Amino acid sequence: MREPLIRPFGFKGGYMTEIWQSVFRLVSTDGIESVGLGTQNVLWSDAKVFGDHSEQAGNELMFSISERALSLIRGESFTNPMHLQEQLLDQLYADAKELTGNPNLRMTFVLNALVGIDNALWILYAREHQIFDFHDLIPSQYRPALSHRHSAVASIPLMAYNIPMDELLEATRDGYFFMKIKIGQPGTQEEMLEKDKARISEIHAAI
Repeated sequence: MREPLIRPFGFKGGYMTEIWQSVFRLVSTDGIESVGLGTQNVLWSDAKVFGDHSEQAGNELMFSISERALSLIRGESFTNPMHLQEQLLDQLYADAKELTGNPNLRMTFVLNALVGIDNALWILYAREHQIFDFHDLIPSQYRPALSHRHSAVASIPLMAYNIPMDELLEATRDGYFFMKIKIGQPGTQEEMLEKDKARISEIHAAI
């Protein structure tokens, strides 16, 4: 599903105008079904791929890796989703480098393409094993590292290059006390630095 953005979203020296939301359905041999969701982001995954292609073409490349992954897992059996991903990753990475024409492709491009499928695999795994609690889904060797529970969390809004100042100030009035300000705007190193300095100064003065 192609979701248009309210305005171009700028980061990593580029601008996105839409987000592709992918939906994947898996069915086991005994008829158990699962659906996984994933959000594609070519610019975040590999800015060079984003810059070398149109926005739609870059998304099509990433989605084709998702389709390739589905073709590889069709008919396969697996102990758990992590083992299956380990079996697929090298082949998918090689395919993605060839498809994009980028020998230095970031692995995040492939991993992003696998998010929705990985989601579906874990849901299928949970249903196959009658697991109903998320914490029971975590493999035992990783549970100690993921055992801490925070008593509170904070929401951190992300402010891209072209978020209007009135919206940024509205966020502060709504109680947001910490913001992620995107820097690294398009242009040469000198142009980027001057734009980023001006943006940070403008935000600081306004708040």
